[in-house]
Amino acid sequence: GFGEGLDSLDEGSYSGTLTRSTPFPRIQHMRYLALLTLLLIAPQAALAWGAVGHQLVCGAAEEHLSKAGRQFVKEVSGNGKFLAGGKLPFPQSCLWPDKVKYSTRKDTYEHHFLNIPATSNSINLKRDCASLSCLPVGIQRSITYLGSPAAGEREKGRQAAALRYLGHYLGDLHQPLHVSHAEDWG
Repeated sequence: GFGEGLDSLDEGSYSGTLTRSTPFPRIQHMRYLALLTLLLIAPQAALAWGAVGHQLVCGAAEEHLSKAGRQFVKEVSGNGKFLAGGKLPFPQSCLWPDKVKYSTRKDTYEHHFLNIPATSNSINLKRDCASLSCLPVGIQRSITYLGSPAAGEREKGRQAAALRYLGHYLGDLHQPLHVSHAEDWG
């Protein structure tokens, strides 16, 4: 792995005498350079979840469903014809919630994250989601719609949207900075 072997040459394990010909100062310089490189790359990696990450989460979830579960997803996804963007394969449909949260579904924007106080080490929904507009509530609403019978076009479209949201929100739940502090703009 990256940086492998460098730990064996730190001050604590070096048994020789440090002289100008000893490689130790060069290795320290390489460590600082490696750390700087990682710090510069890390924020980009945290932001890189995006479309690919959501499609991977939803694709993996679909693969692990039972036969009946896959059939349910296929049927409900087919009702996407009642939504903007139309019928989409499940992994691709998990991108839809990010596309509509700034336009036709602005009321779902806060369902994509959960902010907790920086001084807290736990989640308290009474405190962290008092307005009932946060990630856990979005997940619960999606599950509720999916568990309700869908007779007409409106209900079928609502279920298709709920499936898209549920897949997306479960990806958001595990995405960097989506369950974090308001100060980090997750």
